[in-house]
Amino acid sequence: MPAEQALTLLHASVPELSFDAIASLPVGERDASLLRLREALWGPQMVAVAPCPRCSEGLDLTLSTEEILLGASGPREAEYALSVDGFFVRFRPPTGEDLISLTPADSPEAAAAKILQQCLISAHRGAKSIGVSDFPPSLVDAIDRMMAESDPLAEIRLNLSCPACGHCWFAPLDIVSFLWSELDAWARRTLRDVHTLARAYGWREQDILALSSTRRHFYLGLVNA
Repeated sequence: MPAEQALTLLHASVPELSFDAIASLPVGERDASLLRLREALWGPQMVAVAPCPRCSEGLDLTLSTEEILLGASGPREAEYALSVDGFFVRFRPPTGEDLISLTPADSPEAAAAKILQQCLISAHRGAKSIGVSDFPPSLVDAIDRMMAESDPLAEIRLNLSCPACGHCWFAPLDIVSFLWSELDAWARRTLRDVHTLARAYGWREQDILALSSTRRHFYLGLVNA
């Protein structure tokens, strides 16, 4: 699950932070940390392919972590208050821990309701305390908008246009899955390189991994020449 993967990645990069501390980060703050981790590993440029939902044409994308992180600037509040149509609510932004509580069996509607319930601090209509089930759609929509505005990196959406058919759409950028896939591919390449050099020269794995990337690629070039 991406929520657990995010915890694993951040704990590995910042081991002094506990899993509980990382899980309590707002989703946008968590993903900003993952973007910075990705930038530290491979630089600010991210290359991806997005299939057009209409004609299936693959769009080659070049994204910048620096540009995406511009949305992370500015102070954030620990909680927010909103008054709509006589309803007054206080809530906090969703955290990674909230996402972990979701299950694959949850429908999008059920997941959204569960997140809202977990983030709700208090809700009143006049002097009466109410629950999420009493919220009118206008209030739910207003909370969703304020959550998105207060933590813009919690849901990164790319505005795309297909050059083949002209279709325009918004595609989500899941930095957790993106970075996890990159690290998995890097680990597999590294293991193949170790296998190739160990087989050619009889070197130990730890000695091969101790080589700089430049020297390792040089020896691989000799083996494959």
